[in-house]
Amino acid sequence: MKSWMWVVLGLWIMVLVGLGCSPTADTNGNGDGPISRDTPDHLLNWLAVSYADKDLESYEEALHDEFLFVFTAEIADSLGLDPEEPWWGKTKDVGSTGRMFGSTEVTQIRMNYVSVDPWIPHDEVRSGKTYSGVFSRVIPDILVTIDNPGQEPLSLVVLESFLDVVVVRDPKFPDQVLYVFLKIEEIAQNPS
Repeated sequence: MKSWMWVVLGLWIMVLVGLGCSPTADTNGNGDGPISRDTPDHLLNWLAVSYADKDLESYEEALHDEFLFVFTAEIADSLGLDPEEPWWGKTKDVGSTGRMFGSTEVTQIRMNYVSVDPWIPHDEVRSGKTYSGVFSRVIPDILVTIDNPGQEPLSLVVLESFLDVVVVRDPKFPDQVLYVFLKIEEIAQNPS
């Protein structure tokens, strides 16, 4: 399977992680809630809509400059990532997502989720700098439909992972209450 498909699936998982945790959240996990970045839940809905609309600019806007996507060991291995550093940053993530959004083969992206945990305070320390935000875990249900000329469309499904999401205030807008993703980590529900 193309490595960008694994990346896309991982990113979709990220989108699903925080939806449904606040009273004003999109509780259906289908992108019908508020399209804003003013709460962590709304940020997740923003991301879901960015994927459904294949809107790379909106997607990139939802990521902190220090964003990391952490893959499961299996996917990291398939991408050729160092087992000690099974992640990539914003630039690679946006590039991979852009290739997926721009692919004429990808005909549909759909996601649903089930919230596992409420948002809780969380500090993330990297290279001596502390980022303070919130953390939540969700169970994603992601479907990416790929055109398969001459055959039935191919459906890639993510059902057996958790997404651990870390969200922080957007440092580009210090006078506004806007959030961005600092980290999304895919966790296998039943590690082998």
